[in-house]
Amino acid sequence: VDHISITIKYAKLLDASRFKSSLLERQAKVIQDDLKLAQRVQRNFMPLQPPIIPNFTIDYRYIPMFQVGGDYFDFKVIPENGKTNLGVLITDASGHGVGAAFITSLMKMAFDSPDVFEVIGEPDKVLSLINDKILDKTAGNFITALYAYIDAKHDNLRVSCAGHNPMFIIRKTGVEEIHPKGRILGFLDKIDFEVYETKIEPGDIVFLYTDGLI
Repeated sequence: VDHISITIKYAKLLDASRFKSSLLERQAKVIQDDLKLAQRVQRNFMPLQPPIIPNFTIDYRYIPMFQVGGDYFDFKVIPENGKTNLGVLITDASGHGVGAAFITSLMKMAFDSPDVFEVIGEPDKVLSLINDKILDKTAGNFITALYAYIDAKHDNLRVSCAGHNPMFIIRKTGVEEIHPKGRILGFLDKIDFEVYETKIEPGDIVFLYTDGLI
C-alpha cells in the first residue's frame, strides 16, 4: 500500500510540474509576442531612411540592445527661402520593453504636433512644448533629449538639451563639444533650456548619439 501511495504521489507531482512548465511556456510566448509587436510598432515610428538635403550627407545607425529599447530619433525637413533646413531630435527613455515603446509613441506624437512645428527652428521651445505634452505621462520613466536645428541659409546650428549626452562637431580645426543646460523631460513643469548657437562650415561632421554607444 505504501509503495502504491508513493507512486501516486510522485505521479501527481510530475503532472503538476508538467502543467506548471506548460503554463510558463505559454506565458513566455505571450510576452515574446507582445515584445515583437512593440518592436514593430517602435520601428514604424523611426525614419525609414535619412532625409535627402542639398549640400548635406545624413546617415544613422539604430541597433537596440534589446528587442525594444528606449531610444528614439526623428528628422524634420523645412524648406525656407530656397534653402532646406533640418531639425533633428534624439531621445533616450529609461527602461526597455513595452513601456519603452509606449514612451516612444508619446515622443513621436509630441514631435509631430502642429504647435511644435510652429516653433521648429527654436530648440528651447521645441523641448519645452514636448515636455508639456508628456508631463506626468511617462509612468516614472525619465527621458533625455537633444534637439538640433540647422539653418541652411545662414549656415547656423542651434541646439538645446534636456539632460542628454553632449553632441559633437568634428571640424578641420578640431572637435567642438556642445552640451547646453537643461533638465530631463516628463517630470518638471516650465523648464528653461539653454540655446547654443554656432556656425557650421563645409566638411563639418555633426554627431549625435545616445548613451548605448558609450
